Amino acid sequence: MHVTLSTDDPLIMHKTEEPLIEEYSFASQVFNLSQVDLAEIALRSVQHSSFENVLKKMWIGQKWDKKEVLKHEGLSYEIPDLEANDYDLTNVSPIRNHYRISTLKEEYKYLFALAKDYSETTRGKGTGKE
Repeated sequence: MHVTLSTDDPLIMHKTEEPLIEEYSFASQVFNLSQVDLAEIALRSVQHSSFENVLKKMWIGQKWDKKEVLKHEGLSYEIPDLEANDYDLTNVSPIRNHYRISTLKEEYKYLFALAKDYSETTRGKGTGKE
């Protein structure tokens, strides 16, 4: 899951001339977020935005969309590659990025195991081959 921040109706709902800064300030105070948390939210906001790829590469790195492919029983799943994070542009530390990706890999392994167990326990049910 990725968390992003954006503005909605900045002319109506905001009290400053910098509505996006206001959103980050509010989120930081309400949820007690660190600067690293805010940097990661900003990174995810750009990744999921509708900005052109050339702008995303300029803002968050040339390899921002580089993926690693996990394969399981003929299925492929794409996850972010460790090289996708350009620390100099994103301020998201390599350690934090590594943690996110390794946790995601572990979650996929768990889901693959569950799917395999489910498949083995339901094989043949309802087909007349019980």
